[in-house]
Amino acid sequence: RARRARRGEPDVTDEQLDAAYTDVCRALTDAGEAGAERFLARLVLLLMHEVDDPARIARAVEAARIQR
Repeated sequence: RARRARRGEPDVTDEQLDAAYTDVCRALTDAGEAGAERFLARLVLLLMHEVDDPARIARAVEAARIQR
């Protein structure tokens, strides 16, 4: 987050992140078990377009990868 602030972009507060996470949780509940995977896939694609930075997207994918 600090990198965004250095570039002059607004920083996201913890409260804003919490609210966004709550929105995602509610949307997942609304989608139900059958629609959750489709919702998450669509959300990821939309957020990738918003990020618009292949290197940042690759780092996020690696960070999210589940270690076995």
